[in-house]
Amino acid sequence: MFGISTVLDGVGKIFALPTKLASLWMEKRRFHHETERDSWQSWREDQDRRIKLAEEQGNTQYAHELRTEYDQQLKAFQAQLELRGLVPHRVVSQSALTDSAGHDVLMGEGVSLTKQEVRRVKQLLQATAGLLAMEAGSYYVRGLALYFTERVPEALEALEKAVVLQPRFPEAHTARGVVLVAMGKFEDALAAHDRAIALQPDYGLAHENRGIVLDRLRRYEESLDAFDRVVSTEPSNSHAWFHRGLVYAHLNRLEEALAAFERTVVLTPENAQAQFLKGEVLERLARYEEATGAYESAAKLRPNDAHMHFHHAFILDKLKRFEQALVAWERTLALDPNNPAAIVNRGNTLQQLGRFRDALAAYSRGAKLTPDDPLLYLAQFHAYLSLHRNEEALKALDKVITLEPNNFLGHYMRGLCLATLNRHEEALQAFNEATTLDPNDSEARNWRGVCLAKLNRYSEALEAFDKALVLQPEAGNVLYGAACVLGQLNRPAEALGYLERAIVADEKYQAMARGDQDFASLRAHPEFGPRFATLVGE
Repeated sequence: MFGISTVLDGVGKIFALPTKLASLWMEKRRFHHETERDSWQSWREDQDRRIKLAEEQGNTQYAHELRTEYDQQLKAFQAQLELRGLVPHRVVSQSALTDSAGHDVLMGEGVSLTKQEVRRVKQLLQATAGLLAMEAGSYYVRGLALYFTERVPEALEALEKAVVLQPRFPEAHTARGVVLVAMGKFEDALAAHDRAIALQPDYGLAHENRGIVLDRLRRYEESLDAFDRVVSTEPSNSHAWFHRGLVYAHLNRLEEALAAFERTVVLTPENAQAQFLKGEVLERLARYEEATGAYESAAKLRPNDAHMHFHHAFILDKLKRFEQALVAWERTLALDPNNPAAIVNRGNTLQQLGRFRDALAAYSRGAKLTPDDPLLYLAQFHAYLSLHRNEEALKALDKVITLEPNNFLGHYMRGLCLATLNRHEEALQAFNEATTLDPNDSEARNWRGVCLAKLNRYSEALEAFDKALVLQPEAGNVLYGAACVLGQLNRPAEALGYLERAIVADEKYQAMARGDQDFASLRAHPEFGPRFATLVGE
């Protein structure tokens, strides 16, 4: 289940610099930094000349205004230098994992900025807004800062100014691609990363971002090629392994996805998302014990993330470890009190523990949040039925059918409940609806036969049983029902044949047949009576 429908993280993720690229990167940063400093130096020298000229001409007011502007620009330039040092210069787009409903759930490692740093970046952005000596590097840094503070359109505008001023600026091109992904412009983003790679073919960050965009475009094989290139040159790039795992998951190549996530966890044990997705892949591979270990690790890494505890609880339920599952549901709801799915699942776990009244309280709470959820009322029905509160159970099923008139299970369970109350006419109508909705359900046809037999409509009952046997030829309960009806129809040879088949399917029908009044005519038959007595041990 990559039933995952919640955005797990914020705006992106930051990588540590690979050692082999660091010197090249620092050289380029030095170039852009020096260009920016040269622009500032040129502006400052020009401003000094203007101030001197104004003073020589005796224009003290104008000279004062120029000095004020100089002081303001100096502060702005100093803020720009601080901003350059504070903003991460390696940024990667978010990937997306498609959940069971077909929605893209965003995946990212989160930015490496604390809340305090984000506040400072916002202050510095404001302080540098009036900087006059702006060149490509300045716009690049400003674009990154705007992106990390979620001012995406402004970030794009700044980065576009950077590449106009300096077209051969691969870092700015790939940063522009990241911003375009955030705006949903995947084709434009791909073109931006391709431009960065054309300028610098060994630029690993651009290849990685290109792989993410190709994944978002569902061009999975091309995406894998991009990530293969990255991990071949940067085998310790945990983020590339992580995104590679996502692509394998999209291709349903689960063993390879698992290997990629396991590699990510080895490289970065603190990566909660990798632990979580490892658990999801293990769950899809039906390796539930291993999956619960991965989910538990993810929940420990993110103790305040309700999503992690939710999946841990879910897998514990699958393993029938209900007491532990209940604890995990409680943790989920402590963090996300109004999560309707967690509320209902907690109720289901309480039912498994035999705590039906507590389960009903949970469902009542869930109904206030999602009053139109038919699954909630089906769960409520089971709890009422377990407490023998049949009328309330029926009301719960009525809500299911009102919400979903074509809900097979609602009609089927309603039929069972009515049959338990000996309301066979109404039960028959419910099973008629159920068999119309799913003609291939043998149990619905069997129960339709039971109701017809209870109403003494034996020929119709036999027809219903025979249709059920077409679907499930060796079903003991259906064979026994058909034998009983044939006994009532005084067709002893056929009744005996069906009864023999029922006993072969399940020996319990031998004891059930003893004393069963449906076989009175068979028991009294001169030819078949002795065979019946031998068969059932009378």
